Amino acid sequence: MRSKKRFYYIICNPASGKKRDKDGVLASLEKAIKEKKGRYESHKTNHRGHGAELSKDAVEKRADIVVVIGGDGTVNEVAKSLVGTNTILGIIPMGSGNGLARELGISQNPEEAIATLLEHKCLRMDACTVNDEYFFCTCGVGFDAEVSARFSQRTQRGPAGYVQEVIDTFFKHEPLRCEIDVDGKKSTNSLFLLTCANASQYGNNAYIAPQADITDGIIDVTMIEEFSLVHSGQIAYQLFSKGLDKNPYTKQLRGKRIEIELQDPVHFHVDGDPKPKTDHLLIEMKPQALNVIHGPYDEREQTILDIFFTHTNNYLEWKDGILEEVVSTLKGIGKKKEENEDEDNPKEIEK
Repeated sequence: MRSKKRFYYIICNPASGKKRDKDGVLASLEKAIKEKKGRYESHKTNHRGHGAELSKDAVEKRADIVVVIGGDGTVNEVAKSLVGTNTILGIIPMGSGNGLARELGISQNPEEAIATLLEHKCLRMDACTVNDEYFFCTCGVGFDAEVSARFSQRTQRGPAGYVQEVIDTFFKHEPLRCEIDVDGKKSTNSLFLLTCANASQYGNNAYIAPQADITDGIIDVTMIEEFSLVHSGQIAYQLFSKGLDKNPYTKQLRGKRIEIELQDPVHFHVDGDPKPKTDHLLIEMKPQALNVIHGPYDEREQTILDIFFTHTNNYLEWKDGILEEVVSTLKGIGKKKEENEDEDNPKEIEK
């Protein structure tokens, strides 16, 4: 009896990672599928929301695997249409952050990502909703959401503009005043940011919730209190070295249902995508909601320098070694301060 040929429905976003050769990657993927005796159908997105439309078409056509060639935005669009189905999501990361791909241990090298895709190692991961909108890595309010919202309004994009927004927002932002309810336990807070995490990272190996696991059925909440500029180096180092939960300005909570009441309407983000202002967020867990192809996701990259030197991060293609010097300085300051505080003030994580 002849085995059924796997049907791959490929969705490619030409706008993601603008300096990268998506057509070449698509051609390589199609060739690899042919060599495996599989079937495929390829499509390119041409407007916002098109990925969701195409993934619904893939489900109707009973595709075995829907493959995204793109970044976090396209992955989110496609994945939310696959929740609750038996259709499998595969990712060839071609964006700037590639949060879910990194979390799943999928290589940033397209050829290696294709090899992982064709191995068909699958797991069922959790998904979450915020105000009934799906996210797969993180959602949140505060500093990061405001930067995302401000950057989305710029006419000139790129790394210099993003850094400028980070600096401006740091000095101009107001503390986030909110009441948070985690599975019925309430607390009132004044914060720098608040992130609800299904995955451990935003993307670019920025680990906002180092203990989070996409298969444990739990939402990890990271709250960072307001801090002075002198502590920014330590926080930056810990963010990229999976040590943020050790920071004295950080508090960790866990639950399945998170409700946030905000004193004033503010922007929030969903997997890094900015959303309109609101004064209320309801975040809920949807356990084992999505079938995904993964690599060795327990062996993810953990280097702080990855954010600056990964070839897929088209935002940070800077020259002359300036960024390397900045990161090395931050790493040294942060590591020294962390070691000193570990000796003087060991901190237990609240779970």
